[in-house]
Amino acid sequence: MLAGFESDLYRIPVIIEPSTYGIAAATVLAAALLSALLVGRQLDRLDIVSALKARE
Repeated sequence: MLAGFESDLYRIPVIIEPSTYGIAAATVLAAALLSALLVGRQLDRLDIVSALKARE
């Protein structure tokens, strides 16, 4: 993507620091944890027996 923005006048260097990987991993883990908590909360509220007995 940066190659598309480069021109003769300026160049944007690609610098990826080790901390970037840690921040990315923490963000993914936080999103997965939040998603698991929300889904688990919905599953706790679900009445499985009535859902299985219901006719479509």
